[in-house]
Amino acid sequence: MDRLGHTSPRAALRYQHATAKRDEAIADGIDRILDAAQGDSDLGGNVLRFRDGTAGA
Repeated sequence: MDRLGHTSPRAALRYQHATAKRDEAIADGIDRILDAAQGDSDLGGNVLRFRDGTAGA
C-alpha cells in the first residue's frame, strides 16, 4: 500500500493483481540478470527483457 502511494486498503486491493504480476516480472528479470552474470545464460544480450516481453529499466 505504501509503496504505491495508496491511502486506503480499498484502493490497494483494487490494484493488487497488477502489482503481483509486476513483482513476478521483476523477480524473473533479476533471476535472468544473475544467471547472465554467472555465465549460466544464453540470453544473447537480452538480459533486461522479462519473460512477458517487456523491457526492464
